[in-house]
Amino acid sequence: MRKTPELVDDADDSAVAEEEAWTVEVEGSPYRFPLLAKFGIALAALVLLALSAVALAPMVIPASMTVAYAESIIGRVAGVEVAINGDHSFAILPSLRLEAENVVSADPDGPVSLKLPHLELEAGTFGALAGSVDLKRILLRAPHVRIETGHDVMPAERDATPEIDRAWGWWRDMTVQDLKIENASFVLADGRSGRMLKLERFALSNAASENADAGDGLLLNGTGLLNGQEVTLSATTSDPQLLVSGNRWPFEIVLNSQLLNGSFKGSMAVRERTVGDGEIVLAGGNAAALNAWVGPLLPARGDSPVSLNASVDLAGDTIDIRRMDLKFGHTSLTGAVKIAGVTSGAPHMTGRFEAATLDLGSTQADDVMSLMEAPLMIPGMPSGRIEVTWRDAMWRSVAFGPGDALIEREPGTRRLAVSLEDTIVHGGSIRGKLTLDASEGMRALNIEGRAVGVDVGPVLGAGSDALNPPLSGQTNIEFNLFSVGSSTGELVAALTGEAEVVAQEGALRITELIQGLAPEAGNSLTFKSLNATFKVAQGIAASDDLLLRSGSLSLVGKGRIDLANWTIDLDIGRLGTNGDTRTLKRYRVSGPADEMRVEPVNGS
Repeated sequence: MRKTPELVDDADDSAVAEEEAWTVEVEGSPYRFPLLAKFGIALAALVLLALSAVALAPMVIPASMTVAYAESIIGRVAGVEVAINGDHSFAILPSLRLEAENVVSADPDGPVSLKLPHLELEAGTFGALAGSVDLKRILLRAPHVRIETGHDVMPAERDATPEIDRAWGWWRDMTVQDLKIENASFVLADGRSGRMLKLERFALSNAASENADAGDGLLLNGTGLLNGQEVTLSATTSDPQLLVSGNRWPFEIVLNSQLLNGSFKGSMAVRERTVGDGEIVLAGGNAAALNAWVGPLLPARGDSPVSLNASVDLAGDTIDIRRMDLKFGHTSLTGAVKIAGVTSGAPHMTGRFEAATLDLGSTQADDVMSLMEAPLMIPGMPSGRIEVTWRDAMWRSVAFGPGDALIEREPGTRRLAVSLEDTIVHGGSIRGKLTLDASEGMRALNIEGRAVGVDVGPVLGAGSDALNPPLSGQTNIEFNLFSVGSSTGELVAALTGEAEVVAQEGALRITELIQGLAPEAGNSLTFKSLNATFKVAQGIAASDDLLLRSGSLSLVGKGRIDLANWTIDLDIGRLGTNGDTRTLKRYRVSGPADEMRVEPVNGS
């Protein structure tokens, strides 16, 4: 029978110290609380067993059972679904570690493709439980990322793309020990035009910060070849603990190359939504060379300078670019742009620019199509409208007066419209609208316009000999044309519509034509009026009311002009007056425009 503890007197009745007057003796079993003791031992064993199971599970569980989880982790970080085609290992203790070989995007034919021969990720396990992100090692060896623009990405496909979890703010600390990217390559390719931005042999690693004020901040250094030109990239940040804890995280990114230097200095915070601000500065000495390197960006001529200064504010899914000051070639403009709904999948943009000078350089028709098409082909480009005004504008040698334009893109489409309001051009004015739809691998072009009282001589001379344009005179032109094609040549060959031309008090300077029809006029045939109406079908402009009046001489005709290759097939009658006698001679004009033949008909 168990004894119970008893409180007893000391056997010796002699005086003792007060603090020793009473003693407590426990007599009985040491297993006074057996259930509690057994429960503690069992709980400790259970915890150890669980930790052992967690630590050893990746070693005993087949790789086929962990590959899906590993692919999910990589996919959420990369923002694209991936598949691991090589070996991989996964561990949780003593640290969270993931190694994988031959990681590729799940859809190799999609607009974004990824190839990663070797990946290592390691982070502290117990730190994460305590609210700390301890990144011990990040190694990407020879990654290759290719983004192909020009694809029609359906909304369902965009919705299926994994999103990065941005639920930050509850972490209390973050450290980055070893970050390294080796021999990386990034390609941004336009599948339609073939233009490509290629960053090769790119290497990035972290280093100890040389700035004493940076404290526990990061210093990242990178080098590579961008389209064959060497570039260096450096990023300096403050302590990343500020970022993961939801505080403002200052950073600075600096880009250096032979043709362009720039920096972005600002800060950001990730809470319920991402907020940030900063200043961007870019500078270069040769706009034409910059276009040849990574462009075309904007039209430019010669070795004119480049500079950009702007303030950027980010609040959730809204980006506000303010106080923009851009100089590109001879173009000089200021303005602001606001983009809302950046993370919604349907961003919307509004903006306004005011240009002191707007230089269109020597832009060719192909370049115009490419410049308009570029923002339509990049996934996620916003819809919206931008207003542009200018005091002076130039195209080749043609000078324009004050004018304004409106650039619009409708939501949910790849349709871009440029509307030109009344603009002063060489004694007259022009206005019109050009709409380009780049959906389904084709271009649909609609262009309508009107010119009133414009001297077409300098305009036509801008493309060849400004001193001897083929036609001059105060001209009214009205046209409405439509076409579909995959290239500029196909668009011209498929043009359909109508045009009307009325010119007064001008001159015709087509040597072969004048020598064949009116040799007495020399190299220039002056006229009082020139009228023509054209019906255009499949790139063929046909007219049956050509009429030129020049004093006692009149030319009337009908025929066709192939706009795709500029070949001519016209029947022209010359009606002249010699005293009281009126004569009519008939001619056949045919051949290429620069080598046309004028042949008399029936002995004329």
